[in-house]
Amino acid sequence: MSELDASLLVRRTRLLLRFYPPAYRAHRGEEILDTLLETTRPGRGWPPAREVASVIAGGLRARRAANLGQGLRASLRHVGILAVAMIMVQTPAALLSAVGQHIANPFHTYGPLAGVELGLALGSLFVAMALAATWCGRRWLVAATVVAAALATVACHLVLGGWWATAAAEMAVPAVLALVVLLPLTKRAERPPASLLWLAGLPLAVNFVAGLVVASGLDIHDALPVPVVSSIVLLAPYDTYLSLLPVLVAVCWLATDVRPLAAVAFQFLLMRVLYAAFGGHYPSETWTQMAIAIGLPLALTCALVWLLRHRTRTAPPTIG
Repeated sequence: MSELDASLLVRRTRLLLRFYPPAYRAHRGEEILDTLLETTRPGRGWPPAREVASVIAGGLRARRAANLGQGLRASLRHVGILAVAMIMVQTPAALLSAVGQHIANPFHTYGPLAGVELGLALGSLFVAMALAATWCGRRWLVAATVVAAALATVACHLVLGGWWATAAAEMAVPAVLALVVLLPLTKRAERPPASLLWLAGLPLAVNFVAGLVVASGLDIHDALPVPVVSSIVLLAPYDTYLSLLPVLVAVCWLATDVRPLAAVAFQFLLMRVLYAAFGGHYPSETWTQMAIAIGLPLALTCALVWLLRHRTRTAPPTIG
């Protein structure tokens, strides 16, 4: 085998090792690499297919074990934090949707987003502050963000009044969620991994693209083909095919981590419960439809929590 072929084989084999988590690669990466190179005949550009499949399967198992390293309690804490984060990011997501619309068509005003951009911008700032504090495990920073958002909300609503009352409402929701959920769940010793931020950030990109598409005159808001739930309100925020991208990512993530899909299911459940409790009831929605919209995510959340508990109990010890 020439030096060029050997170098190519080593690079490709190291690429396969990326399926393993960093700590595992640092501990056993060179050992696995040497084994794969020894079992590969000269002249081949890749290790044998059987070895490739074994490396991929072993890497996914190692990543699954690493994701469960903090235990069930911390994993459930992460599910709750991520679910609330995905609700909170709807404020900056709405802002990015408005930005996308203005970029695509700056001379047109778009309905409910018109006139609330400042409230969305301030609310987005508080969302970013609260989530950054949560992911850093700084409970006092979460509390400081809640206080700042509360003061800004009161100032906009009482001091300025008028149109600013709408801006105050846009800032109040992230503050309430941070106070009720993020503050008690934030713990420095059990911080959520940075990788989970990808799931919370996807709605931002989705809404920005949706704003560009809508302003370009294309119809992106086709109702999902769910025969038992005809109301888009009950499906929000997953009421378009594009908006299902975070769900698809969470489903694919299920191979190594239950938390993203459990957070999506729990987020949807929380929004349906809040809507049923405070949002009222529209004539187009029957109580059966609302019960299904709540019951299905409740059942899915319970099933995923059971799967998370099962994986935690049966996971092998982590390395590093």
